[in-house]
Amino acid sequence: MTLDISHDTSRDAIVGDATLTASRHSARLDVDAIASDNTIDELAARGHADLAAGDLRAAERDLLDLLEVATVAQREAEVLRLRATELEGLVRAHSTELEEHQLETFQRLAVMAEFRDTDTGEHTIRVGDLSAEIGRELGEDAAWCEDIRLAARLHDIGKVAVPDSILLKPGPLTPEEFEVMKTHTTIGAQILSGSSSPLIELGSIVALNHHERWDGTGYPSGRQGVDIPRCARIVAVADVFDALTSVRVYKHAWSHDDALAHVLAGRGAHFEPEIVDAFQRVIDRRLSASNAPVLRP
Repeated sequence: MTLDISHDTSRDAIVGDATLTASRHSARLDVDAIASDNTIDELAARGHADLAAGDLRAAERDLLDLLEVATVAQREAEVLRLRATELEGLVRAHSTELEEHQLETFQRLAVMAEFRDTDTGEHTIRVGDLSAEIGRELGEDAAWCEDIRLAARLHDIGKVAVPDSILLKPGPLTPEEFEVMKTHTTIGAQILSGSSSPLIELGSIVALNHHERWDGTGYPSGRQGVDIPRCARIVAVADVFDALTSVRVYKHAWSHDDALAHVLAGRGAHFEPEIVDAFQRVIDRRLSASNAPVLRP
């Protein structure tokens, strides 16, 4: 890049203690060459040396060269920043799109498993919505609640591997059959694990742990208390309540009153007390919004 710098006596420049007339080069200044052959530090050092030697004209030229190089460097830095910002945005958008496609695929798989177990396949959506409401009631931030709303939909994805003879059995399961049913937690976690998406990874944690119990008597690992991930402790409450109020091949739908009583009875044993209390407030608010009487067991 070549700049044509003409003589200008309209302003003064101060270099050190000397006041110089800021006359520009009459020659043409190749800034690109200066930028590549001389660093800003070198130009500044040269200016100080010329000034110390008493060569004010040379020091003035050094100052102007320094200003030109600094201007070019600033412009190039801004261009790089804008390009980096644009690239970061493209990568983020692409990553978000991939995550959305991955989530949609897993949700469809979860709904497919749910269709085998219920008439509508809407259980997973309701569990997600209720889990998010409980999370908000517990003071979790909006982003976390949205994540758990989506991740909770994947809690039963492992049921795709459970045989129909067990999943759709109208009567009680034998101990052997129940052992097979319990594998839907570990299989679900295996299906979802290893994803680069934090949301899918959250789904894996929920799938693995949503049948753990606060008192340590759950499965698959017998985890207890706060050792159970908080997301799974929340989904456990939402899952049980919605499952009880839904029709299954092996049971009729419980009333909201009976299902609420069951969850409250599990406070401190099956479920974390704080989460049960938040759940009850959510249910009360839902009933108030629908103008229905608040139910108490």
